[in-house]
Amino acid sequence: MAQYILSKGISELQHALSSYDPVRLILSSFSLGHRKNMEGKLLQKDELKSLELVVNKNWIFTVKGEEFTINPDKYHNFKLEYQDEHFRRLYRYMGGSHPDYFSDPNDSAMPQVNYSTFRCVVDDYLLEVFFKGKIPLEKDDEFWKIVK
Repeated sequence: MAQYILSKGISELQHALSSYDPVRLILSSFSLGHRKNMEGKLLQKDELKSLELVVNKNWIFTVKGEEFTINPDKYHNFKLEYQDEHFRRLYRYMGGSHPDYFSDPNDSAMPQVNYSTFRCVVDDYLLEVFFKGKIPLEKDDEFWKIVK
């Protein structure tokens, strides 16, 4: 899976939320642990304006009137994945039996990107935020960062 690890955790998501067009957010349980039932916690574009995100030592999301606190640590960076118009991952077909992934988000052979998806698993939650179009990235040491 071609997911590019971002270098600055929540600040990259905050920048994307203020600079790009979010189309949906999904917050779901990642395992069968003790978390609240997250079924139906999907925000579509018209509901994203009601999303509240408070960042201190925790990330506090208010989703459809219910508050969820995520307790990240320094090892939980977001990953960004590019997808096509059907929210499918982008592959490179090299003629073998298995498709390959694009290791460089700036590869000129990459097909059209319709969505950029931020993804992070932290504190037993999977958080996914989908943005319209391609959010450009550049290398930042061993990680990636949004081109500003």
